[in-house]
Amino acid sequence: MLHSTRSAVKAAAKKTLMKAGFDVKRIRMPDPAPLYEDPLEAYYVAAQGYRVAFLCSVQKVVDLQGFRFAPPHWHPFVAATQILYTHGRGQADGLLSRYYEECQPASAAEAYLGFSDAPALYADAPPHLFRLAPWHVDTVEQALAKIQRWIRNDNLERNWDLTIESDGYPMYGPVSEVKREVELRRLADVSKSLRGRGYDRSRGDCRFTVLRRGNDIRFITGGGGYHRTAVLAAHGYDHIPGAFWPRPAIIDAADADWWPQVRRGVWTRDQALAYVDYLFDSRPSGPCGK
Repeated sequence: MLHSTRSAVKAAAKKTLMKAGFDVKRIRMPDPAPLYEDPLEAYYVAAQGYRVAFLCSVQKVVDLQGFRFAPPHWHPFVAATQILYTHGRGQADGLLSRYYEECQPASAAEAYLGFSDAPALYADAPPHLFRLAPWHVDTVEQALAKIQRWIRNDNLERNWDLTIESDGYPMYGPVSEVKREVELRRLADVSKSLRGRGYDRSRGDCRFTVLRRGNDIRFITGGGGYHRTAVLAAHGYDHIPGAFWPRPAIIDAADADWWPQVRRGVWTRDQALAYVDYLFDSRPSGPCGK
């Protein structure tokens, strides 16, 4: 009887939506993309139009601020997740609270964790402009608008009434108490799912920009999966399935002369190459890289 009632309710709801002009179909998530061990091989396959994923060594994952995710390096979200399941929510919240209090960059130049050769323009720009890397194509105005839009859409998707202006940015302070709670809740929810079901690729893989310097590479987080990456690192995963972001590409330091921000004069070639070295070699050990 219960099954029949549910079926009748679903049928009635579907009929109502169709009358209103909606085409109601069952949405099937695509199977995870084939996983390649080497991102260079994955790149050449993706360049021919095929869906791919590749394994990212956690030891080589870094974000645009310079945070590394694997031990012995320190990352606020990795550390908070570890503390969450060893000492409880209160101590994890305390760690994030101290981090957001201690790490409050006044500009994009200060948002980098120990990199002192950012473009002069970044010294007067909002902190979240740190996301405009020398190989990115956006103008400063486009980048700032895109970051605002990304934060706004992320909040809307999760029904959070938050803004950068009133609540802050996830990766540094100051942030509102609500924003800090939201970040801790996201880490707790992802961690709970991972512990209960393992890593589920059906939601889509974490996204990375692949940066090459000589024969070495780094995986730069971006485009989705930042919290998942931190939680996987906190739970001791050695590798993470990744997807190219924003599209199949390998960013090579040998091509720095042709990077859009270098061509525009926002970054000099020397600054851009120094930033690459920073992303490969940075070792922040505590809040705000100290």
